Amino acid sequence: MRDKPKVREEVCKQRAARRYNSKTKSRSFQEGDLVWRMRGESRKPTTEGKFSSNWEGPFKIKENLSNGAYVTTPGWSRSSKNVECKSSQNVF
Repeated sequence: MRDKPKVREEVCKQRAARRYNSKTKSRSFQEGDLVWRMRGESRKPTTEGKFSSNWEGPFKIKENLSNGAYVTTPGWSRSSKNVECKSSQNVF
């Protein structure tokens, strides 16, 4: 009797996950590609308010790590400073 609501809940979760995942686009980048990185709220300057940009970059992909993360360098300078993007969903 208690198993029926649990099964229904799991089916609803699976259906929602399938619907969400069908709309996402998988992206992969090669070394040397230029990408823009999405700015989180913590990276936005507070002095610019709501008119601050939502993206920063361009960044050049230096290394493609196996877990979906990328090591990047600023694409506009020859600086060797490394910046890691933890998720490919925030890089376009």
